[in-house]
Amino acid sequence: MLKLIFTKFKYNFKLYLWLILGLTFMIGVISLLPMMYSGALYNMIIRGFEEQYESKSEFPALVTNIGSAGASDVEKQVDDKINDLKQQLGIQVLNTQIVYYSHGGTFTSEYSGGSNLNKSSFIEYGYADNVKIVKEYKGETGEGIVPCSASQATLDHFGLVLGEVITMDELKRADGSPLRFRITKLIEETGADEYKWFEGFKTINGRVFISMEDLLSLSKEMDTEVKYVLMSMVDYRYINVNNAARIYYVLYQMERNDEGNQFTETIIPVLKDYFKAADRIIVILYIMTIPVIGLIVMFLYMLIQRIVNSEIRDISMLRSRGKRRSSIIGLYLLQGLLLSILAYMPGVGIGCLFGKLLSHISGFMNFNVTGDAAYVFVPEMFLYALYAVIAANIMMIIPVIKVSDTTIIRKKNAKYKRSIKPVWEKYFIDLILLVVSVYLLYTHTKQIDVISQDVLAGKGMDPVIFFNASLFTIAVCLVFVRLTFILTNLIYKIGKNKMNLPAYVSFTEILRGRQKNTFIFVFMTLTIALSIFHASVARTIDTNKQTRLIYNTGADVIIRESWPYHVNRSQEKQYEIPDYEALQERFDEFDIKQKTKVLNIEGASINHAQVQFSAIQTKEFGQIAHMPDGVNSEHWYNSLNRLADMYKGVIISRNLAEANGYNIGDWINVNVLDQIDLNVTTEDNYKLCVADIVDGWPGYERYKYEYVDDKLQVVENNLAVMNYSYAVQGHPVRQYEIWCNASLNGNAIPKSHYNNKILEKLSLDLNNSSEIKITNSIFTLEVVGALILCAVGFMIYWITSVQNRETLFGIYRAMGISAGETNRMIWIEELFLTIVSILVGLVSGLISIRLFTPLFTALYLPENSLVKLDISMNKMDIIVVLAVVGVIFVVCSIILSNVMRKLKISDAVKLGED
Repeated sequence: MLKLIFTKFKYNFKLYLWLILGLTFMIGVISLLPMMYSGALYNMIIRGFEEQYESKSEFPALVTNIGSAGASDVEKQVDDKINDLKQQLGIQVLNTQIVYYSHGGTFTSEYSGGSNLNKSSFIEYGYADNVKIVKEYKGETGEGIVPCSASQATLDHFGLVLGEVITMDELKRADGSPLRFRITKLIEETGADEYKWFEGFKTINGRVFISMEDLLSLSKEMDTEVKYVLMSMVDYRYINVNNAARIYYVLYQMERNDEGNQFTETIIPVLKDYFKAADRIIVILYIMTIPVIGLIVMFLYMLIQRIVNSEIRDISMLRSRGKRRSSIIGLYLLQGLLLSILAYMPGVGIGCLFGKLLSHISGFMNFNVTGDAAYVFVPEMFLYALYAVIAANIMMIIPVIKVSDTTIIRKKNAKYKRSIKPVWEKYFIDLILLVVSVYLLYTHTKQIDVISQDVLAGKGMDPVIFFNASLFTIAVCLVFVRLTFILTNLIYKIGKNKMNLPAYVSFTEILRGRQKNTFIFVFMTLTIALSIFHASVARTIDTNKQTRLIYNTGADVIIRESWPYHVNRSQEKQYEIPDYEALQERFDEFDIKQKTKVLNIEGASINHAQVQFSAIQTKEFGQIAHMPDGVNSEHWYNSLNRLADMYKGVIISRNLAEANGYNIGDWINVNVLDQIDLNVTTEDNYKLCVADIVDGWPGYERYKYEYVDDKLQVVENNLAVMNYSYAVQGHPVRQYEIWCNASLNGNAIPKSHYNNKILEKLSLDLNNSSEIKITNSIFTLEVVGALILCAVGFMIYWITSVQNRETLFGIYRAMGISAGETNRMIWIEELFLTIVSILVGLVSGLISIRLFTPLFTALYLPENSLVKLDISMNKMDIIVVLAVVGVIFVVCSIILSNVMRKLKISDAVKLGED
């Protein structure tokens, strides 16, 4: 049996070689899936923690244990809890910040040359490591006085100075004397950037720190317990798809067993969001890969059919000599197994290669130099490769089962059978699929607002939309193929008496060989339609997301520093103004070309309506800010010019104008709250004249989303923009932003800038989000893979088709038909099927684009926006697809010419004469 298999490989090695390559490609694509979803889900976990860090400005994966113990047991208990946490989590803990403290008390301060407030206050004492000494007291500590350290925040909070003595009359030592401390050191935390401190001294401002020896000694002396807070910073980079569920369960059990709120953590909320989205991401990935897997299956099926058709003579001879059907099927099963063994490991390798290439994706058909480190080989790839092998072998055996009972007599009789319609055409499967997909399309279109709301509410994308888009495209292609053959048959019947010989024979062959011609026709049509559709949808999503991001951000870099403030003699809070001219030095991470001050004033209202109120320097702002075309009815520079001409002018949004009946030239009052404490009402106000009314403005988001009674609702935002010079004249200093025309120049973004808006970072985060990256990766894979399959499949089909008709060409030559006429028969047939399949694929793709792009934008761009949605076709993508098909046609024609020349027509002519 093996000898027979290897003999077949030898005499049909080209087709078998293509079959091995097709199997390798299929195994590669299917084994790629676990690598893709593992990388995407890992990025989702990491992004969840990063977003938590950015929103709270604190370490995002914190586990806190609170406890107390006697002086002799406390250190052992602390070590046991730290080790137990590490052991149960099973991942690295960056650092555990330990803060020991004992019972505090009300203290009185003794004047020691400083600013004695002479008032009682409550303070605690304890111990902390990872600190550094900033300044020391040079005097004597004093007998019976415990030296302590304090942070600047503590000194400022109580009005203390170095050297000052605080006395806790309520806390008595063993000899009956009150507990006394002298502040001998000013300290700061160290290693904040290395995660050695989670909670800084700014928040621990009611505590002084002593040595661990003194703390334990006082605890024993006063018979008190030592309290401790363990803040363990878990390295969330080690939380991944494989251990996320276990870590969640461990932390959940710890919380459940906690009594008295002694245990808290910040990891479970991130993992809950991850679990909600994980299954959806996997389903979307699977559904999105259906088209490319379907094309690969069609490609393999075509190859298998070609191989079986070329070997049907051998099958019929084996059957006529008494071989059972089971033996013949077993022969091909063994053959499929051998081919799968040859393709298995290369297929997994191809899957890894695809994954690494797709990890560089930064947009549809756009690649970065550096790839995403999250996309790595996972053992599940071998299992998925096995699934691909099983599926391929089942598919390979189906054509064999159909012909395994063919004897020589049956084979001879089969030659004279009329070509039958394909199964899908015979039973109207194409029309059924079209009706189902149109119904789903209608249902989704009616619910498009609900779909957007679900995405915004975090319920995720509906996978059925992805499936239906492919289903509709396939159904439309099949219906057009049906209509094409009906039209072709009509043309043939009307004009057959007027056709020349090559045309007549070509059309006859197209119609008689309808079953096999339909296959390549459908394959070509689907390839072109799906390539155009996926390219257009991916481009539309990428382009519109970037345009919206640029508009909503407003500039390349927007820096908003955390301004310090102080209380003046009048008990008023005032900002300490940073040095504006030193901005370049303080933010040397950016290459700043231009910069301008922009006041974004919170707590402003016009006629009791809250507004987004800002003040700008018109010329500088116009040179720096980003504003897409088409948002306003005219170019926004005209509005800037009108504002520049009116010192007390203001630009307002159209919704604010319509709600209050304002027109250009009307005077309005803007009331502004205190900028440091928004709960304080001031008398600051501006009387301004409306210079212009606009729909949009750089950085102005008209629509915001808020939960009202647990339901997400759209809330409109109002806008007012005035001149900067008038805004600061005679008014208290307000915190301003710095809008910059700047770039990062490849530098990493420090954590200190996470609260600032950096367009390059926001764009990178957008493209690296799990759903966007998967979408762009799969669409890129589908377009490239489809075009490759189209090229290879098209050439194999025509080459094998010509070779299988070698005898027929001999008969034509024996009948007196010239070689040129024989060649023209092939060219007419090839040209007709190619051109028609291109037109059908193009039309099908365009229809899918027009009908489904709004649904895809509802999934990926669910927010209402002033930026108009652009769903226009990307002509370049269509040109590329058609150009590739054109090159395929030309190359195939050249190869066919060479094949025609090499055919043994002379032997076929003799056979035809006989």
